[in-house]
This record gives sequence, structure tokens and C-alpha cells, in this order.
Amino acid sequence: MRKLMVAAALLALAGCDNDVTQAHKAVAAQLQNPSTAKFANVRPLAQGNVCGQVRGKDAAGNYTAYVSYVAIKAEDGYHAILDPQGNNEAVRTICGSPAPEQSQADAANGWRCGSPTTPWVRSAT
Repeated sequence: MRKLMVAAALLALAGCDNDVTQAHKAVAAQLQNPSTAKFANVRPLAQGNVCGQVRGKDAAGNYTAYVSYVAIKAEDGYHAILDPQGNNEAVRTICGSPAPEQSQADAANGWRCGSPTTPWVRSAT
């Protein structure tokens, strides 16, 4: 009987989306190729908001640099704000500054800040 109850509880939980999963869906929807989203430094906050960094593939099939984001919890789901330039006031206010180690790692790997349409580009070597 106990095994049956545990199995039923696991099946019930498997069908539920948690807050982070819902936030990631909202963030990924803003990427050029949502199915390629990779998340890092994810931090659920007490208010239900979720902060972190995301990257995905561009039109050429190459992964972009990580971009900071905040997914703000609302009654109708999550509203995502991406911060490709690292200066979005809403993201900075809710999440704080970007992880310096990530910015340093991006620079060390040849990434630099580009234009608003291509926010992160690989520097010429």
C-alpha cells in the first residue's frame, strides 16, 4: 500500500511545472531558437521571480554568449526581460549586478559587447 501511495505521488508531481520551469519557458520564448536554451546561475527569489543567465543558438547554429535575465512572476505567468547589454535597470534592480566571473570568462573566450541587434559577438582573432 505504501509503495502504491509513493508511486501515485511521484506521478502527480511529474506532471506539474514548477516556477523555475515556467520562468525558463518565458525566457526561452524570447530567444531566436528557444529549444536550444541553456541556463546558468539560476536564482529563484523569495517573491517568486527568477534571475539567471541564458544562451541559445543563433541563425547560424552557433551558441551565443550568456545573457542575464529576470523572469517576473505575475498572475498570468512569467514575464521575461533579457539584458544583452548588461545595463537593463529592471534586471539590475531585481537581480543585482551580473556575475563578474561570467563576464570575465566571456571576455577571456573572445566575446565582446556588440550592437543591440547582435549584443554579443566573438572578437576577431
